[in-house]
Amino acid sequence: MNSRAARGDSWNMNVALLLSVMLSQAEPSSPPLVPSPPSTPVAVEVSAEIAPSAPPLTSAPALPPAPIPAAPPQTTAPTTSPPPPAQTPPTASVVPAPSRDEGSGFSLRVLATATVNWPIALTGTSFLVGGRAELDLWRAHAWFTWDRAGTTPFLLSSTDAFTGGLGYSVLDVGVAKLRLLGGVAVQTSAETSTRVGPVLGASARVGLSVLAVEAAATLVPFGLPQLDARLGVALHLGPTELQVGYRVRYVDATGSVGTLFQTTPFTGPTVALGVSL
Repeated sequence: MNSRAARGDSWNMNVALLLSVMLSQAEPSSPPLVPSPPSTPVAVEVSAEIAPSAPPLTSAPALPPAPIPAAPPQTTAPTTSPPPPAQTPPTASVVPAPSRDEGSGFSLRVLATATVNWPIALTGTSFLVGGRAELDLWRAHAWFTWDRAGTTPFLLSSTDAFTGGLGYSVLDVGVAKLRLLGGVAVQTSAETSTRVGPVLGASARVGLSVLAVEAAATLVPFGLPQLDARLGVALHLGPTELQVGYRVRYVDATGSVGTLFQTTPFTGPTVALGVSL
């Protein structure tokens, strides 16, 4: 009976073993578990010392959005058409006449002169009549004068006095001009011989082309000692020129400049009329 029981137990064990094999084949196979290597506490401690723990990140408080200013409303101005231009009557353009001292730098004057010795002497020379011509070409200047004395404008002597020469404008600023003069003086007469002497002098002009003040003085130091000076106002009316002024003339017939101012001068008002271009 014991052997029968032992056979029964072995049969049961075989059946159980067969069932376990069949169950193991029926279940899916799982990969074998690989044991992880043991962790080393030393490495953990070193890494903890090298990389200290960072403080926890905290998010910054969110800022409220900045308000956007509202754009001002755009207003369009009403468009208006410009008024039509006023009708102006046509005006004639006036071209100013070129100045004699400006512009081209050319001027020519030819004048007839007359001087009265004042007070008028009952005997001797009471009048001087003659002429004067002047030419300006930029700063260059040329002049010529002629005089004849007489007791009346219609009864003149036979003595003629001529002066002439060249000059240069050392100052020329349009409204003012200053010239230095140099030339020759000649006196001819039927009763006496011809006398010649050098001339030194200067002339000045201040003013506009219409109205100006002029002055001139010439001196003959020897040969025929004389001093001739004048001062006047010149008025230009188109091509016509009128001069009114005063004239002083010293002449020494002896030929000595030392006694020139001891003689009686010829002085008085003077008038000149002529053409000015």
